[in-house]
Amino acid sequence: MHQSDLPSCPSMRFLHDLIDDPDAPLDEVDQTSAPAHYTRFGNFLDLCALSLPNGFARDGLPISLQIVYRSYDEATALRIGWAYQDAADWHIRRPPE
Repeated sequence: MHQSDLPSCPSMRFLHDLIDDPDAPLDEVDQTSAPAHYTRFGNFLDLCALSLPNGFARDGLPISLQIVYRSYDEATALRIGWAYQDAADWHIRRPPE
């Protein structure tokens, strides 16, 4: 296995996989498992993480990238996120109609 300075993964699974009714109120979504599927490990390992927009799914819903960085180095994680947003324009794009 190779070492990585900057692990990354999706922030969450696609919304349509999480709830049966996309119009359901947020308090009806299972917050204990579904949205935290890819983000919980950072909390368990005491890492810092930052989610950034990085595109749209075929159905037009936004998707995001989670950047994971070492513990207590939020300033570097934010600089990495800023560099990503400076190089990409996903944070200003709107979903296709």
